[in-house]
Amino acid sequence: MSYPQGPTQGGPQQLPPHSTGAVVAFVLALVGFVGGVIPFVGLIGTLGLIIAIVDLKGPDAAPRRHGFAVAAVVLGVLATLGALVWGALFTWLSTASARGSCPHLYSFDGERYQIDADLASAALYRGAEREDVDRLESLRLVDGQYRVRLQNDLQEVDHIDRLSLLVSDAPSGAEVLPAADGTLYAVTQRTAPTTERRSEVVGVRGELVQRLTARFATRPQGRLALVVRGRNTQFAEDALVRYLATMGRGLEPLLRMRSDEGCACYRQYLDDEIHRLGLPLAVDVSAGSTRIARSFVSPIGPAVPRTFVVPIDVSTSDDVTVTLEATPRFWELASVELAAIDPTVVETRLLSPSSAIAQDGRDVRQTLSATDGQRVSLTSGQRVDLRFDAPDAPAAGRARTVLVRLRGYYDLPIGGAPGVNTYRLIAHRLGWINLPSFARSLERTSPR
Repeated sequence: MSYPQGPTQGGPQQLPPHSTGAVVAFVLALVGFVGGVIPFVGLIGTLGLIIAIVDLKGPDAAPRRHGFAVAAVVLGVLATLGALVWGALFTWLSTASARGSCPHLYSFDGERYQIDADLASAALYRGAEREDVDRLESLRLVDGQYRVRLQNDLQEVDHIDRLSLLVSDAPSGAEVLPAADGTLYAVTQRTAPTTERRSEVVGVRGELVQRLTARFATRPQGRLALVVRGRNTQFAEDALVRYLATMGRGLEPLLRMRSDEGCACYRQYLDDEIHRLGLPLAVDVSAGSTRIARSFVSPIGPAVPRTFVVPIDVSTSDDVTVTLEATPRFWELASVELAAIDPTVVETRLLSPSSAIAQDGRDVRQTLSATDGQRVSLTSGQRVDLRFDAPDAPAAGRARTVLVRLRGYYDLPIGGAPGVNTYRLIAHRLGWINLPSFARSLERTSPR
C-alpha cells in the first residue's frame, strides 16, 4: 500500500505516526506478557491482541507505522498462551486429588499374598474410627499359622488401633458371614432368585437410580437373610475424591477440625453426608405387595468384593421381592440370594497376633493387640506382616471360617485449589449440586 508523499524540502522527512489503537494494543500486550507469571494476568495481553488485529485489519485513513501493532500481536499471542496454561493448571487443581479408600489386607494362600479385604471404608478421619469385619477367602493354614499382611496401597495415611482374626466353627453346610454391623450369622439353604435379576436405570425424585429387582417364589424355611456379594466401583471412588476436590484443599482441615471435637456427632454427620452423596446401597424387601423393610448398606471399598448378609423378618408365605437401588455405576453386584439363618450358636474364637513386624523392622504386636487408642500409622507403600497361631481343628461335623476384624480410620488428603470454594460447599449442603450429577458429567471420559 502506498501513501501520498509530502514535501521534503526544508528539513528531514517525518516518519508516519503510530495509531492510537496500535499504541494501546502494544501497552496491553506488554503488560499481559510481563505479568503472565501471575495467574490470568495474561488475559490483558489477549485484549491487546484483539485490538492489534482490529487495528491492522482496519482501513488506513492516513500514512502510519504498524510496528507497535505487529509487536502487540506477538506479545498478545504469548500472553494468551500463558493464560491458557494457567487455566489448564487451575482446572487440573480443581479436580486433582489423591486416590484413597481404606486399608487393604492380604492373605497368604501358601504360595503368595493375595488381596482379600478392603476394610473400614468411609472411616474418614479420627472421629469416624470404627470396626469392620470381613470373611477371608484366600487365607490358608501354613505350618499351624495364619499369615496376613496389612498394607497401604493408596495415597492416604491409615491408622490401625487393632487387628485380630475371628475363627468361627459352624455346622457343616453352613456359612458364617458378617452383617454390616459386624454381627456374625451362620446361613444355609442359599437360594437364587426364581426369575432372572432385572436391572434398569429409573428416575426417582429427580435423580437417576440403578435398580435391581430379584423375586423369590421359593424360599428357605425359618428366619431369613439376604446374602449379597458385591462392592463399590472404582468409578464411585474416583468420582468422590474429584467431587471433594472441587471444594478446595481447605475442606480437609475443616473436616479434621470437626472430627477432632471428640463427640459422636461427627460420626452422625459423616453418615448423613454418605447418604447425601448417594453412596449407600438401598435394600427394600417386600412380601406380596407389602414392603417389609428398608435398610441401607454403607460403602464397601472397591479393591475386592465381599459377601455380607442383611437379616430380614418375613412372617408371611407370600413371594419375596428384593429391590436394590444405588447411584448408577456406584455399585457392582455379583449375586443376590435368599438364605436361612441357622439358629445354632456359632462358636467363635478371637486370635491376637503372635507376631506383627512393620516394614522397617519394628515390632508392633502390642500396639495392634488391644483397643487402647495406640495406633500403627501406615503411609503409602508401608505394610505390616502378621502371624496368628491357629487353634485346634474344629470338632467333627463343623466347618471353619476365618474372618478379620479391624478397628481404625484413615486420613485422606483432599486435592483441588488452595482454600475453600465456599460457593460449592454451600451449594452441596443446600442440594444445588450433588455427587451423582457430578459423576454423570465424568462418564464421558471414564471407561466403563
